[in-house]
Amino acid sequence: MKSSRYLGVALAGALAFSAASACSSDDDSSDGASSSGAKLTDVKMVLSWLPGADNVGFLAAKELGYYSDLGLNVDIQAGGPDVNAEQLVGSGAAQFSADAFTNVLTANDAGTKLVSLAQLTEHSAIRLVSRKEDNITSPDDWKGKKIGIFSSVNSFYASLAKHGLDQDTDVNLVEQGADMSAFLSGELDMASGYSYNEVGQVIAGGVPASDLNVYSYEDDDTATLEMQIFADSDYTAKNPDTAAAFVAASLKGWAYCRDNADECAKLPGKYGSVTPVDFMTWSVNEYNKVLWPAAASQGEMGVMNADRFEATAKILLDNDVIRTAPDVSSLIRSDVYDAAVGLLGSDVDLKGSSYTPLDVEP
Repeated sequence: MKSSRYLGVALAGALAFSAASACSSDDDSSDGASSSGAKLTDVKMVLSWLPGADNVGFLAAKELGYYSDLGLNVDIQAGGPDVNAEQLVGSGAAQFSADAFTNVLTANDAGTKLVSLAQLTEHSAIRLVSRKEDNITSPDDWKGKKIGIFSSVNSFYASLAKHGLDQDTDVNLVEQGADMSAFLSGELDMASGYSYNEVGQVIAGGVPASDLNVYSYEDDDTATLEMQIFADSDYTAKNPDTAAAFVAASLKGWAYCRDNADECAKLPGKYGSVTPVDFMTWSVNEYNKVLWPAAASQGEMGVMNADRFEATAKILLDNDVIRTAPDVSSLIRSDVYDAAVGLLGSDVDLKGSSYTPLDVEP
């Protein structure tokens, strides 16, 4: 089960996902045309969740014409609690998606053949929130506590194991609902949340940041890789140029949202979100802090670091989330990423070294 990542969301009926099969021939083109008159290749992207801060880069690439500039007609479909992006991409109902690397690994462990095209984040955005008055500062303080969790966040289970805590007897785990109301009402000692969403919900709900302890799994060296662009291995093998064009335009969209967070915050509303723009602006700004500047081990956004991939896989293996160690060398399609960077040339800054966040509150 994935988290509800947005404060108040609804999907327009027009965004219902179409499970129509993808065209099977290589780089099939539509009757549409780019500004240069060339035919466009039709592809579908399914979001891993509802439109929000962690997918605005793709929305920007669509709205600003970056996909069409590179020969693609991209149909972006919203995800949600009943949408499994990995299954849809693996079955050919969609060609591309972006989701946590852990979800790609678990899907492949269950039989899909997905490959990684670009790693968007190397910093983890998942947090555990508690009140300072409860003095919960590290996993050593979790014993006996009632903790709200998202079942797909494997870093939590890795931290339990690292600190010798039994998930069945030492802590009281509660599958977290769609918002932070259980924490705000005092039903939970700790609650899970993303730095760009649920943490802001708590602050907006009347608990100032100064009254919170916000725990990051990176502090415990159990953080796993999160958002990456992925595709089906067979599709990518047959359509490497299309995959490279999709990655290139998407990276350009994310760079735009880095420099224009307030503008990108308006885009989810066009795709069905009813989150207030003010909160979405804060949310996009916070997500930018996860993305930029690109992690030192990446150098540029999108670079796939094999050591980090192996470390994430090990966490899942050690906690029995996956049964078989993945072949990282065949999973990472660096050739597609390199081709994408070549398409962008020097016009797009993928480092973000001079990035400065906005000064906004949720």
